[in-house]
Amino acid sequence: MTPEAVKSKSHLLQVQLNLLLNTEEQKDFQTRFLHALLARVEEAIRIKACAELLRTRLPVVVSKWIDYSNKYGFGYKLSDGTVGVIFNDRVRVCQRGDGMTREVIDERGNRVYSGSVINNNQAPPSQFHNHTKIMEHFSRYMEDNLADGHSGFDEGVPEGKDDFFAQVAAWARSDACVVMFLNNLSLQINFFK
Repeated sequence: MTPEAVKSKSHLLQVQLNLLLNTEEQKDFQTRFLHALLARVEEAIRIKACAELLRTRLPVVVSKWIDYSNKYGFGYKLSDGTVGVIFNDRVRVCQRGDGMTREVIDERGNRVYSGSVINNNQAPPSQFHNHTKIMEHFSRYMEDNLADGHSGFDEGVPEGKDDFFAQVAAWARSDACVVMFLNNLSLQINFFK
């Protein structure tokens, strides 16, 4: 993708995102958040490795989500079966759809654990035990109580590419929508009305 095309797409995305801002109260928060997301997307598009990553991945979307940020954080289920939580303390825990592989990312964005729940003798660090348990509760709740919100998407990890966890990297919510930025460079906006 040429720099001109990136700039053109960025401008179009900026115009579309500005239409989402409907009150002065929300405008400041949403503007800062969306500008930060836009900057990350522009930077990632320029990196050749990210472009290759996008070509090797099937689409993955957020199919279920729950905002329990008043107590714990934001939970989600992706169309590939991955379940995760972005906690209020910025720790992220996710589990593949197979239920066997987990990843823990600390509040500084460092991966502190990635491995098989059964085959790996090393468990996530003990300070993340509660995070893992809460993620399991989120997963059960979403499975038992929420309908899938996607259609037409299959598994998001092609065969032989099982070293990558698609995850929600950032999110924001307003009265009109929830915006979710995935680490595979997808931006998903769910409108409430």
